[in-house]
Amino acid sequence: WLKPIGIRLGKTKHAKVELEQAQTNHIETRMEALLPSKEETEELIMFYISNVEQVHRIVHIPTFRREYANYWAPRPPRQPAMTALMLAMMSIAYGAMPASASATSHSGYPTIIIQWIGACEGWLRQQSSRHRKLIHHQIACLIYLAKRINIVRKKLYWKETGSLIQDAISDGLHVGPSPSITSPYIREMKRRIWATLRELDIQNCVEFGLPTLLHSIEPTISAPSNIDDEVFDETTQQLPNSVDVGRYTDTSYQYYSSLTWNVRLNVSRRLYSPGCSKVLTYDEVLQYTHQLTQALHSVPEWNDIQEQGSSQNIHLVSAFLKLQLIELILAMHRPYLQRQGEKFWLSENICYQMSRDVILLSTSLASSDYQRLIFLREDLLVGALCLARISLLQPKGS
Repeated sequence: WLKPIGIRLGKTKHAKVELEQAQTNHIETRMEALLPSKEETEELIMFYISNVEQVHRIVHIPTFRREYANYWAPRPPRQPAMTALMLAMMSIAYGAMPASASATSHSGYPTIIIQWIGACEGWLRQQSSRHRKLIHHQIACLIYLAKRINIVRKKLYWKETGSLIQDAISDGLHVGPSPSITSPYIREMKRRIWATLRELDIQNCVEFGLPTLLHSIEPTISAPSNIDDEVFDETTQQLPNSVDVGRYTDTSYQYYSSLTWNVRLNVSRRLYSPGCSKVLTYDEVLQYTHQLTQALHSVPEWNDIQEQGSSQNIHLVSAFLKLQLIELILAMHRPYLQRQGEKFWLSENICYQMSRDVILLSTSLASSDYQRLIFLREDLLVGALCLARISLLQPKGS
């Protein structure tokens, strides 16, 4: 008897579902309309697979190639998730591809990149968080990389990788394999996605000087295996063992990054999460510097690889492995550059040497590798140049 007379209070569920479906159909139609020609699409996607995917592992390359070939078939309907995946890959490839490439000479590409990213974000927002699949995490990760490499909303990078980590934790990507997941393929791909997300988040933690959720959790998931994509697929019943540590594979970057993950995480926790642990003393700074320097000199060079394409990727992977270690060394010693004391002079020498290594490492890369490097790790390159300049401008005899 408390209900208002003549007024029906109830949820218009059917109308809401119809509206959401109409919005989803509009976004999906728009995504397909944004696709360029098949030739330009293939050029950008193949560039992404051959280059960027060698560092941050997000997709299984043979599986993607098969699904990509089926995508252009005339009869089967196109999956919107595949369209979003392709648009995100092309957005990354445009930012990383050399300016002389034919696909990037199109005058409308800078504008269309924003439209590609916006369409992928719109489609992802329409997806239910209760039924997220592996491909949703892949697309979200690709969208972030597309923003970073095209310098879109730069001030939100730390917030966005934090959101990616939260979604991954909500879906259990940080824990060991669930008994319900019997596919070795899905288990390995989840390990790769989690490894990619945590590296992106810890990079922003150091760049912005802000804490990360990774400082307060204890993941139980193991590191990705050091294997090539060709040795397993969706039908694999048991993953092959990781190959010898001296052999280069498609996941070498993630595999070697995992070897130094604990020490890098602990250093970032001590630097940027004082509520979780004690502040570093200078003696501890020197101890961690020794550990990170040892890891830096242990990065393999893989000089026995002769293939031209693999050789280019090896130089880039080796640079990333070294730079993520140098980044933390510089972060630890930066506060001691202006201090007076008998032992703080070590920090100036270490910062100068590390900054010099960054500059030499960057200039030794090919132009295409350097372009990918400077967009994905521009913070470290700029910081190294500034620190080197500070060191070189000290008074004579200092």
